[in-house]
Amino acid sequence: MGNVILVVDKKEDIYFKILNYLKESKKKIILLGFPKNQEEEREHWHFLFSLCEKLECEKVPFSVGMEKGSLFNILELAKTISAELIILPKRKFLLLGEEYEDFLKELEIPILIY
Repeated sequence: MGNVILVVDKKEDIYFKILNYLKESKKKIILLGFPKNQEEEREHWHFLFSLCEKLECEKVPFSVGMEKGSLFNILELAKTISAELIILPKRKFLLLGEEYEDFLKELEIPILIY
């Protein structure tokens, strides 16, 4: 079983659609919040737990976490857990600015930007 990192940006119905698709893949899903500040962190945790409840009910293997700092931290996490795919909101990717080329060069697995 492989791992898929799903970066959650804000409360949206798209995550439920992504999770419905991924549950058929038999992959472990890592739900990852990436907040800008403490207020956003509380919102992320609340929403992440609602996603966790859905995954628990459907017996889909998952982990949940919160990442702070640069988006480059996800690259190290992906290596550590042998992730097969990163699913990333376009808004987060665009925050890389001119660093996006360095990010993509260091990326060793596929990335899906939505």
